[in-house]
Amino acid sequence: LSTNMKGSHCHLELVCTPVAAYLFKIVNLHEALKALERRSKI
Repeated sequence: LSTNMKGSHCHLELVCTPVAAYLFKIVNLHEALKALERRSKI
């Protein structure tokens, strides 16, 4: 059972890591756009 759990966890990591990185990039981009908007208003 433990080896099966480990395998599924590894699979989950392989899937989730790129997704998390992608979401992180989107959030960073969103924040950067917000900052640019604020700067252009001033």
